Amino acid sequence: MITREQVIWAYRLLLDREPENEMVISDYIKKYQSPDQLRDVIISSEEYQSKNPAFTQSNLLKPFPPKDLLNLVAGSTNLPWFLQSGAKGRQSIDLILKKNNISLNEISTALDFGCGCGRVIRYWEKYSDTIDIYGCDYNPRLIKWCRKHIKFAKFYLNRFSPPLKYKNEYFDLVYAFSVFTHLTEKNQFLWLDEFDRILCQDGLLLFSTHGEGFLDHLGSSDKIIFNKGHLVVLDEVHEGKNTCAAFHPYDYVSKKMNHRFDMVDFIPRGALGNPGQDLYLFRKNNP
Repeated sequence: MITREQVIWAYRLLLDREPENEMVISDYIKKYQSPDQLRDVIISSEEYQSKNPAFTQSNLLKPFPPKDLLNLVAGSTNLPWFLQSGAKGRQSIDLILKKNNISLNEISTALDFGCGCGRVIRYWEKYSDTIDIYGCDYNPRLIKWCRKHIKFAKFYLNRFSPPLKYKNEYFDLVYAFSVFTHLTEKNQFLWLDEFDRILCQDGLLLFSTHGEGFLDHLGSSDKIIFNKGHLVVLDEVHEGKNTCAAFHPYDYVSKKMNHRFDMVDFIPRGALGNPGQDLYLFRKNNP
């Protein structure tokens, strides 16, 4: 069964508004069993079609990944959802940078860490004349597809654990949407150290997490652990898969994950392309 939170965030992501009232939310919860069903209903609605005509045209931002790759990176084979969530993810970057008076003119190199099959990176093309765009992922099928179809960026197949092939202090911006959400604590800190290595001085790290908006996914004992400010990781043996889910309290991120960084901003549930996920912006510490 879908949750109230999922209905609200589907409205915000797809229709850019709140549900009409609690009765509408209750009707969705009663009628639909999965987020996929909810997405399909909203995307097929007249309101969505009128607000997003471009996303219903088959010639938008071609080529499109095959359905198995869509499902792997977005949890759905619905193409409009994939395109819309990627555009919203890109918008999240613009919004948090603008909020903190950071111009894209300050960025000459950017890395999409965990780029999948180009959900977000496809929206960087108009900046590719002034910014060198890179993407990396540990799944060879995803990187193969990106290399073949997204020509303005450079793609690299990384291993599940560091290091990356990039030089020290190479990137001005590294972003990772829904990556720390599927890693164990050990690997999260290994990757934080690696981002510190590859980021320039004053370089920016942007990432999303499962925060308080995902408390409904935790059992009572895990909620207690979370509310005490501790990281909770479910199904660690399947790290990197969607079934492995990490939940980050704000206190944990602000006190433990920024040992090599300064926290610039925190936007609760601010990762627009990953509904409900929190958004953090860190800046690399000067030595």
